[in-house]
Amino acid sequence: QLQSAIVYLREFLEEIKLEGYSTEKLILVGFSQGAALAFAAMDDLNPDMIVSIAGFIPSGCDWERKPGSVYWGHGVQDEHVPIERARADVKFLRDKGIEVAFCEADVGHKLGLECTRGLKEWLLSSTRKET
Repeated sequence: QLQSAIVYLREFLEEIKLEGYSTEKLILVGFSQGAALAFAAMDDLNPDMIVSIAGFIPSGCDWERKPGSVYWGHGVQDEHVPIERARADVKFLRDKGIEVAFCEADVGHKLGLECTRGLKEWLLSSTRKET
């Protein structure tokens, strides 16, 4: 199912390029399965940054290309994607040399307030570096 979604994303990006929008600095943002899609699409779409909100890395992902950085926000009480899975996935990314800003909050399957603030700061500092 992820492969068909990746094809759709690629087609969507091509369409917005035709509309005059740039995809040169691509930030993929996904919640839960949307984050999994962002990670699965890394080689196909070559994003500069990925934001994972209560997400996970699908099995079998081992990329040739890497994003410049990742922001990962996760709830320690997440009943859908356990925090242990998120911690293991973050370690996997870091072991691959990917810079990861990781935020845990005392919430369930959502982004806590402190992680929302952290995401805002991460985006501001990351996009400033790019300009």
